[in-house]
This record gives sequence, C-alpha cells and structure tokens, in this order.
Amino acid sequence: MSRSAYLKTSQTLWERTVMSAHQQYQKTSEVDDLFQWNVSQYALLNSTMINKNQQLFDQFDVNVDVLFNLNHRLAETKTLAAEVSGLKIAYAPWKGIILGPQRGFFIDEAVSGDPESTLVNKLMGNYLFFTYYHQYVKAFEKEGCTNGCTLIHLLRSGVPSRRV
Repeated sequence: MSRSAYLKTSQTLWERTVMSAHQQYQKTSEVDDLFQWNVSQYALLNSTMINKNQQLFDQFDVNVDVLFNLNHRLAETKTLAAEVSGLKIAYAPWKGIILGPQRGFFIDEAVSGDPESTLVNKLMGNYLFFTYYHQYVKAFEKEGCTNGCTLIHLLRSGVPSRRV
C-alpha cells in the first residue's frame, strides 16, 4: 500500500497505510512495527506539503522518543526526527530558530551512525536540498550554470557542503 501511496502521492492512501501500520503495532507490540508506524506517519506528513494541508499535518505526531529510548535503528530514528523537524519548520518558519540546529545535529549523527543506510541517505538528501536550495540557485545564477553544471562545480564555487 505504501508503494502505491508514494507513486500516486495520495494522502488518502497514506492515511490507510498509517492506520494499517498502527493496527500492526497494536497487534504485535514489536519495536520494528512501531518504527514502521512512525515511518508511515512521516510519509503522510511529508505528503501534506503538496497542498499545504496543515489541518491533516496537525492531526499526526511522529513520536520517536520511544525508539530513542530503545536504541532501535538509532541512525534512522535520528534521521526521521530531523525530517519531522524540517516539516514543522516548513509549516512554521519561526520554529527554525530552535529546530534548525537540532535537525542538523540529528542528520550528522545519523550519517555517522549508519552511512550505508538507504533511509538515512535519502532523508539526508532531502535535508541538504531544502536547507541549501536557495544557495544552490544563487550559485547557478552566479556561475551561469547550464545543464552541464555539476555538483562538484557548485561546491568549488563556494556553495556550502556537508560531509557525506
């Protein structure tokens, strides 16, 4: 169901995925099912950005504290916490003062903890894109980049980079 929700960018399908993951967790009480439930909630919250559906966003709260306490998939949990913080900042930019540094810390910790994790790398890509997007655009404009402009070219021109 989550694949279909992703491909169709359907909030309705994401809501069903969240409900299904929650039911699975209630049935088993397994930590991995709790993790999957949190990941599906994040995906639903991320889908609200398409049409800025803050009402739906406010209905859900990805709570990774239990996962932190259990040290379950810690790098991925930190990345998930960072991305949820990013969504909160997107809806209320003033929260960036508090959540922005926390978000960067979690991303750095996650990459250090599990640099091979697909989820960590995917969500770190989101973080880098949305954190430095305007600086990349300025670099493209400044350097006169066309379709042949590469990331290496941008990094050499002074666009901030993070150790990946």
